[in-house]
Amino acid sequence: MSSVLVWFPGLVALAAWLLAFVSAVSMVKHRSEGVSRFWLMTHGIAFFTGTAFKPEAAPHRRRFLIGIGVFFGALVLMSAMSAVLGA
Repeated sequence: MSSVLVWFPGLVALAAWLLAFVSAVSMVKHRSEGVSRFWLMTHGIAFFTGTAFKPEAAPHRRRFLIGIGVFFGALVLMSAMSAVLGA
């Protein structure tokens, strides 16, 4: 039973990571003029700040930030449950 409780946040983390990934790919379609894909690959912080994207990318950026937040929250929860339950 305890391993199920530890793996459930792991599945949530996986789903959140996939949401963030799909949102980031959608953001690339709305990048500003003069911003290349290579520049985005080497400047990952741009996905968090949103400065390299057009205003049309705002909904995708919100989903990206939510996905990243849930991902790290689930990782912390999974680590805490693993430590407490000893799984």
